Amino acid sequence: MAPGVPISPLKLLFSLVLAGGLGFGAFYLTGWGVWELTGGNRYAAYGVGILIGLLVFGILVRLSVARALVSNFVDFLAGVPTVEENGFYEKADAELQSGQMDKAVWARALVTAKGNEDLRRAEYIKLRVRQLKSQQCT
Repeated sequence: MAPGVPISPLKLLFSLVLAGGLGFGAFYLTGWGVWELTGGNRYAAYGVGILIGLLVFGILVRLSVARALVSNFVDFLAGVPTVEENGFYEKADAELQSGQMDKAVWARALVTAKGNEDLRRAEYIKLRVRQLKSQQCT
């Protein structure tokens, strides 16, 4: 996963609840089927039902979380800022406007921009947003 690109807790919770419901459905249907096939052997019904239910739950959680990760990663690669990142960009821009820049980041931006003052401002924002995102993750 790309650093600084978190999964929404609401999306994760919804994925878990949905996968849990479908896993329980798989447990119930499989258990009922095994019960019928074995002539009422409840141990076989529970055992196979639990196994299939957990398998379905695990697969669905894996797929939904993987899909969320892929979605977030594609947005990250495309340069689409998240709602949280928008706040970071606003903060970095406000620092530039007020002259209250982070001195280390400002110096690094000069080096990255190779002395070009116009490019330095853009580099400062890029570096400062990266720093704010890394601070948020820790």
